[in-house]
Amino acid sequence: MEYWSQVIKSQRARKSLSALNVFGLSVCVGAALLIMLYVRFELSFDSFHDGDRIYRVESRLYEGATLTDNWATTSFGHAPAMYREIPGIEQYVRVTAQDRGQEVTFGDRQFIEEQYCYTEPAFFDLFNFPILKGEKGGQLVRPNTMVITESAARRYFAGGDPIGKVLTFRTSSSEQHFEVTGVIADMPYNSHLHYDFLLSYSTIPEARRDIWYIHGVYTYVRLEPGKKPGDIEAAFHSISEKYKTAALKHKDWRVELVRLRDIHLTPRKSYEKEAKGSRMAVRILSVMVVALLLIGWGDALDLTGAPYQGYSCPLSGTWQGVWYSQGVRGFPPAGDPARIAGSRVVELVGFDLGSRMGRGTVAFCLPLGRTGFCCRRVPFAGILEYGGSVFYRGNFVYRTVSFIPADTHPSSGYHARKITAWP
Repeated sequence: MEYWSQVIKSQRARKSLSALNVFGLSVCVGAALLIMLYVRFELSFDSFHDGDRIYRVESRLYEGATLTDNWATTSFGHAPAMYREIPGIEQYVRVTAQDRGQEVTFGDRQFIEEQYCYTEPAFFDLFNFPILKGEKGGQLVRPNTMVITESAARRYFAGGDPIGKVLTFRTSSSEQHFEVTGVIADMPYNSHLHYDFLLSYSTIPEARRDIWYIHGVYTYVRLEPGKKPGDIEAAFHSISEKYKTAALKHKDWRVELVRLRDIHLTPRKSYEKEAKGSRMAVRILSVMVVALLLIGWGDALDLTGAPYQGYSCPLSGTWQGVWYSQGVRGFPPAGDPARIAGSRVVELVGFDLGSRMGRGTVAFCLPLGRTGFCCRRVPFAGILEYGGSVFYRGNFVYRTVSFIPADTHPSSGYHARKITAWP
């Protein structure tokens, strides 16, 4: 209680400094919290899926040792061939990579839509996008059926029941009709998948569903427990020769399996439409959070370290005071042995260490001179020494200390004065 009462007294005597320290601490903590929220959001992408064993299969084509093609997509034929010939794949789903909008019409409502894809029934097995309206199972099995999001339902049906309604999709060369069989919630922002319309994959003409020439789908696989992605990558390389088209005969065809939760923070590749994050930026911001909290911590120590600035109680009868040697302001009369209000040696050293850490490099750029502090007849056998300098910050001195027996301190013969307050 006496300690904290001294803290309060000190801060009342230095209201402007206290306000400045509290403001600085608040800014540091507030900025650190905002950065932490952003970092947490970036690391949360696709975490709502049960995705520990889910990977996206991406294409890597080489000429010799040179990577010539780095694609986020695979051909339409990758997934079924890998599922048939490579053990360890539990399930797969393909999602088409669309690169153009379509005109979608229902009655007098018409919009150009780009957030659509063709996909398979297994989409709802691999990804956690629960069905809100419609049958829970059997979605996207029949050709010309689709599942839409809540926002798409409001856009076209204005609050009415969308189940069973038919939307028309038009391009300059084709027209297709899709029946709404289910509604899901809007895909969250921290998902790398963002679609308003999921169209049944079986609508695609059968001759095109498994072709190897066009790399036009995102392929996702769920591995069996204990199966390593490197095993799948090596196995595909061993079977790739028999599936190569004429255009790829001169290339070394490989795949890489990227964990679902890592997709957002990996470098951008060809045919990726989603907004990408940066793993390096996340690391740098994480370091900034630690730095801000340390700076704030140093300012907090200035507040709670106020008792060292002229208040406290003596250690024992053998404590003779902390002496300030020549170096900053003149020479007081010699032989002034008045006891300064000090604190325990460990506490004083701890406070000074904390203050120095809070200031970091800036403090070391502003040394005004080296001064010594000593303690006479310190009642412990060993010698605790921590040398340092005096620094100015505004009109306040920050110091480091040395504790050694006064008789052996090089400044023991100098004039000295007691420290009763900060300059």
